[in-house]
Amino acid sequence: MITIVPSRSTKITLEKATQEYQSQLTGSPGASHLLVRGITNETIERFRLGYVEVPLLGDERFVGRISIPYLTVSGVVQLRYRTTLEGWKPKYDQYKGEGTRPFNVSTIGSQETIYIVEGEIDAITLDQAGYSAIGIPGATNWSKVYRRILRHHSCVVLADGDKAGREFADRVSQDVRCKTIVFPDDEDVNSLYAKHPDYLMELITIE
Repeated sequence: MITIVPSRSTKITLEKATQEYQSQLTGSPGASHLLVRGITNETIERFRLGYVEVPLLGDERFVGRISIPYLTVSGVVQLRYRTTLEGWKPKYDQYKGEGTRPFNVSTIGSQETIYIVEGEIDAITLDQAGYSAIGIPGATNWSKVYRRILRHHSCVVLADGDKAGREFADRVSQDVRCKTIVFPDDEDVNSLYAKHPDYLMELITIE
């Protein structure tokens, strides 16, 4: 399900949560998790990432998760929450009824080449490295309507090194003319960046 633009009151609520969880990030397990994954403090601040230690009313199930706001020129339009613990399900959570939308769409603008990745953290990682990237929240959440925002751009799909990643790339390539780069087994943008940033840059550079 793809969501529409949230109401003004919903945006106010999302902004309040974003600010609150930003204030809880410093010194938290969420901050340590992001830094270990190679996300810098400057990037954390720019994307307004946060951490849920003391939840707002109704957000109790998000305790122990990193908050990831979807930022647009009109404000925060969605919040997703990512676990910091290996094997904790669900890996991502969000408010009921929010549906899905691409992450970091404001990067599209006048950029000629857009990288399409699976997930917000990979999009944030590429943005930090100087590349314009949008994140699709989940390998099965690509929608044909997304091609509209990409129709004037060259696109490159960076597929995770697993079956789901390759299937994701296949879905995207059916709707958008793009180059596909499949990552080594069990690797994605962020995992490769954290271990071998130079190799990541070499892998995704377009000839």
